[in-house]
Amino acid sequence: FNTIALWLKADVAPLVVRMDAEEEDGYLRNWSELPFSADRHLAYAVQWFALALAVVVVFVLLSFSKKAARWW
Repeated sequence: FNTIALWLKADVAPLVVRMDAEEEDGYLRNWSELPFSADRHLAYAVQWFALALAVVVVFVLLSFSKKAARWW
């Protein structure tokens, strides 16, 4: 909460507001824990950064290619 308070430059109450599970419009909170670790997220991020790098490399190669210049 201190980080949020510094970012907002305002006082922040150190609490979390939750709906009562018995409320008619409430939502279920009996979630089961997923068996995934943080490594899965890291692998997904690396995959997308590698794809972005490949797109940039292809763009640069096509931009400086003489064949590509004639094609346009």
